[in-house]
Amino acid sequence: ACHLLSEALQLRWATGFARLLRVLEATQPPAAAAPAPAGVRTLSADETAAFLAMCGRRIAHEPVQYILGQWDFAGRTLRIRAPMLCPRPETEELVSAAEEEVRALLAQWGGGEKDGSPPPRRVRVLDVGCGTGAVGLALAAAFPKAVEVVAIDVLPEAVRLAEENAAALRRDLPEAAYRAHHCAAGALRNGPAGPGSVQMRDLGVPAFDVVVANPPYIPSEDMASLPETVRRYEDQNALCGGADGLDVVRDIVDRLPEWTAGREAVCWLEVDRSHPPVLKRWLDAVAGCGARRLTVEFAESRRDAFGAPRFVKLRVAAR
Repeated sequence: ACHLLSEALQLRWATGFARLLRVLEATQPPAAAAPAPAGVRTLSADETAAFLAMCGRRIAHEPVQYILGQWDFAGRTLRIRAPMLCPRPETEELVSAAEEEVRALLAQWGGGEKDGSPPPRRVRVLDVGCGTGAVGLALAAAFPKAVEVVAIDVLPEAVRLAEENAAALRRDLPEAAYRAHHCAAGALRNGPAGPGSVQMRDLGVPAFDVVVANPPYIPSEDMASLPETVRRYEDQNALCGGADGLDVVRDIVDRLPEWTAGREAVCWLEVDRSHPPVLKRWLDAVAGCGARRLTVEFAESRRDAFGAPRFVKLRVAAR
């Protein structure tokens, strides 16, 4: 309610909520006949109408992020619109894991953060299923002179929103650091391709060093148990990953050797809590058979701040 009241009063996004919360916590409601305390005023008719309208939307379980049209993620304010997924705090941990990989590469190559010298080239990062652009933009903003993030999404609306958010950050984010394209994971190719595919060479990228994704991962039988605020408003195709939740994850795993063009690389995924052991068994079995020059290996899994096994690191490795 405090977020909605701050919006109705048109307070500044960066400071309004915190200031209003302090006022509300420190103010005791006056008796019915008593005058309002100093510094306290009654909402205007327009402010009251705006606040009540937003409260009505929230009572109908609409996400507060959609009502406000913006939300903070990894220290930056992003525009938010339905039906793109609202950024979750645990996904910031996915960003942190990917940042570790970028730092490790920069340290290996020489140059970068510590001495301020430019790296020999930008670390190429692929953000699969960018949505609002939250993950890829956080990485680009963390390393504006050292990464090249290419973000893809199957929804044209998501690509437009990601580009809008990138444009809002352009003062601190050079164009070379981030761009978004309309493309499904299975359609991004680096070689022979069929109808509807997008070639990496057309995007100006020969190979990626790091892949990061928060793909649809909820098993279809679990969709009905989601909170109403998620189930009714957020894009079902961005949530549901098929019968076992791994449909898009399989596309990513299948494409990883191609996306890395024969080079060793890493991939961080946000997944359902049931997925880490399933992925490990599958990839361990695949690694033990066949004769492919490159294989995708299960490297590790991590728990989120709530204790759920939520993140998986995969490694593209030469046999």
